[in-house]
Amino acid sequence: LAKQANRLLFCDTTLLMTEVYNRFYLHACPEPIVRASHDRTYDLYLLAGTDIPWKADFGQRDAPEARDAVQHLIVSELEDRGISWTALPGSLTLRLQVARQAIDRLLAV
Repeated sequence: LAKQANRLLFCDTTLLMTEVYNRFYLHACPEPIVRASHDRTYDLYLLAGTDIPWKADFGQRDAPEARDAVQHLIVSELEDRGISWTALPGSLTLRLQVARQAIDRLLAV
């Protein structure tokens, strides 16, 4: 899809997230995933905050007690790799506003 995208391509998840979740839940990550997660690059990560109430997602999401720990691991990994990211805090309206501003800054470059 990257070849077909017109300036923007939004990815709901990345191999970096797969790596972080593997390390959190399984305490290890297969080396091919680690290598691929370092090879794939993205111009910006939009990272939703954990400051809104947690809702179950049919057993596919973290339990509420894991949210902050996983968030910390994600932020650490982004910073360790020098990856540009923007935190999306607060209400859904505020998150959308912050995301739009970050995307506008990216496109202005």
